[in-house]
This record gives sequence, C-alpha cells and structure tokens, in this order.
Amino acid sequence: MEHCENIYAIGDTCIQTTDPNFPDGHPQLGSVAQQQGKALADNFVAMTKNKNLKPFRYIDKGAMAIIGDQKAVADMTFPKITLTGWLAWFSWLFVHLFLLVSYRNRFRTFWNWFNAYLGKGQSQGIMIGKFPKGAPMSNKFEE
Repeated sequence: MEHCENIYAIGDTCIQTTDPNFPDGHPQLGSVAQQQGKALADNFVAMTKNKNLKPFRYIDKGAMAIIGDQKAVADMTFPKITLTGWLAWFSWLFVHLFLLVSYRNRFRTFWNWFNAYLGKGQSQGIMIGKFPKGAPMSNKFEE
C-alpha cells in the first residue's frame, strides 16, 4: 500500500507485480508462500542489522497435482521433465513428505496416507455407502 509502513503480506494475501518473471503476479501455490516467508524473515533480520533489504524473486521449481487413484502429473523445471501416472503420484507423495517440517510430522502423515490408501480413502470408524436392505433407517428431518 502506498504511504504505509511496516505492513507485510505473503502467500495468497498478496500480489506482487514487480517480479519481471511474473508481471501479473505469482501463482497461488504453497511453494510461493514458503519462499516469500523465508525472504520476509531474511529481510526482518536485515532490518534489525540496518542492512539493505532484498526484493523477492520467485524460483519456479515446477508443479504437481494428483488427478486420480495412483495418478498424477508433475511438470518440473529443473531438470525439465514431465511425469505422469504412477511415477508422478509417487513423486508427489515423496516431495510433500519431504517438505514437512519434522520427522514426526512426516511419519504421522505417511501413516495417515498409508491407512487411507489401504482403507480406500475412508476415515477409520466412518462407514460411507448405502444402507443394506432391511436395515432400520431414521430421518430426523421428517419428524
């Protein structure tokens, strides 16, 4: 904002049009927010030491998305590779586990994914589906 001091925004709450590689703003991805957070923290440290601040420049490492059961797509920028199918799905899992902060979080997330995979995505203790024929059903909204 013009004429304002000490106001900072990162991630989806900001749009930066001064990066020459992204003149219309950065993609709304977690990797952008992570890099912005690190840059902001480094600039806070620089402020306390009366050093020059560094402008943020996003380094695009690619994009990944799960598109189905054991299927994904991954476009990586270095090396310039596009993966699809099972290999992209496994890569997505590995990258997202690696990006978690601690080994404890990695293990818990892996364990939850493992249970969800074996349970076909259903949470433990929750039954999803149709009632068997002859099962008693009640509808609280019809009273």
